[in-house]
Amino acid sequence: MLSAVTGWTLFAGLALSLGAVASRWLIIPRGFPQGDPPGARLREEAARVGQMGGLLLMLGLSLFFVRQLIEFRDPFSAWVDEATLLLGTSWGRSWMVAGVASVVGVASLSVARRRDHGWRIATPIVLALGAFPALTGHAAAEERFRALYILADVAHVWGAGAWIGGLAVVLWLEWRSSSGAESRASLLPALVPAFSTVAIGAVGALVVTGTFASWTHLPSPGALFTTTYGRLLAAKLGLVALVLALGARNFRVLTPRLGTEGGNRAMRRSALFELAVAQIVLIVTALLVRTSPMGG
Repeated sequence: MLSAVTGWTLFAGLALSLGAVASRWLIIPRGFPQGDPPGARLREEAARVGQMGGLLLMLGLSLFFVRQLIEFRDPFSAWVDEATLLLGTSWGRSWMVAGVASVVGVASLSVARRRDHGWRIATPIVLALGAFPALTGHAAAEERFRALYILADVAHVWGAGAWIGGLAVVLWLEWRSSSGAESRASLLPALVPAFSTVAIGAVGALVVTGTFASWTHLPSPGALFTTTYGRLLAAKLGLVALVLALGARNFRVLTPRLGTEGGNRAMRRSALFELAVAQIVLIVTALLVRTSPMGG
């Protein structure tokens, strides 16, 4: 249970932070050009989502350290001594860098809510935080071509963040637009086509890097069904296929109906369901990264 909660919190925080960055630079400008007044308000709301993601990431990092300390600790040694030893390892150094970066990232996104230059500080920090799972997971344990494995893992996290986090930001912007004192027209007709372009690229990155990871981590094709790691990977692939199918339906069937009340409502329901299934994908991923590919 702790692994699932820790992993989901960590990955969901990263996804929201990365989705906010993708929204600021790739989604919102396509739907609302820089000079368009609603664009400034939307960038402020995207920064708010990024802040929430950063806070969730900080919680995930805290839980991650507690879990690691429990597993690392010698029961006959003091907690403080064991924590000091853990922080002196390569894992501990990566964790400390990620912790500091997450704090700076949240602070930068707070600035971004008022001044746009905050995004220029937050963006590289958030992108760098996408490397944390690779530096503390299976990719870092590879002996040969480690840099390639880490690069592929980072690209996988970026792709997932742009897709899942970007979808979350679009839904948040739509909700904020319709829940204020002055209800505004739906933003979906402008934001969904812009998001779809980003999602296609993100899905392409996920497919390529996911295939690469499966090929390198599974000892044989049969291991997909005979090992715990393989079965978790199969479950993740099945869920991702479902989310892809939902996204494809949204793009092909519902997007042309945007601008009508029924079309907007159908898109909101379908996108919310897509986002909910994506959370299950994150939970399965959290369990997957804790399972040895060579285990039974």
